[in-house]
Amino acid sequence: AFCDKSIVPERLTGPQLSFNFTIRKQCKGVLKMKKYQCVCGYVYDPAVGDPDNGIAPGTAFEDLPEDWSCPACGLDKSNFEPLD
Repeated sequence: AFCDKSIVPERLTGPQLSFNFTIRKQCKGVLKMKKYQCVCGYVYDPAVGDPDNGIAPGTAFEDLPEDWSCPACGLDKSNFEPLD
């Protein structure tokens, strides 16, 4: 995963330090986004997105297109509830 700690080393110097900081900032944003569960049980995880349907990782549920539907059952976004 893009935000996996093993991919983002703890200690870097020079140009790598700036790159490391940028990735950590992006990862924190993705990790703060809520997951949503459909009534069928499917969980939309913004860190994963829905690549099979053109939704990139890092896309918040709120930013999904209005016509997006559950890839498991086909129901629309109104059938999803946020997970704690």
